Amino acid sequence: AFGRAKEWPLERFIEASIVLNRKFGVKTVLLGTKEDEKRLENTKLPKNVISLLGKTTLKEASCIIKHALLFIGNDSGLSHLSAAMGQRTIAVFGPTSPIWTAPIGKAATYLWNPPECAPCYKRECPLGTKKCMYNVTTTEVIKKVEMLLNNINK
Repeated sequence: AFGRAKEWPLERFIEASIVLNRKFGVKTVLLGTKEDEKRLENTKLPKNVISLLGKTTLKEASCIIKHALLFIGNDSGLSHLSAAMGQRTIAVFGPTSPIWTAPIGKAATYLWNPPECAPCYKRECPLGTKKCMYNVTTTEVIKKVEMLLNNINK
């Protein structure tokens, strides 16, 4: 809703889902809007990924988040909802500063590797590269997941 510049690349979400399935045997549920669904048109999803893009109400999405092992998302409303619900949350930041807008919650964390042009707070990347979002790697997200999951029993 607040611009394409804030979206971690879809291929990174898919890559993370494959690694998480291999390591933990989990399925991934994609949540988002009908607009997000359109971006999947030419994408073959792995068998462990269930797309509910454009198919849930906010109430339904919140129930899915509540019962999930954890939530990985963009700097978005669902990341903030997840954190507010007390869910383990990893928010990927790019053109906005998490110093001011990070999700707040006991189990919420974020990743942000700003290049020299960030934070720009633009809805579309003025350079056309989305470098700030590509700077966050799948490996970093997986490490954060492992950190959050290792703290489950502590």
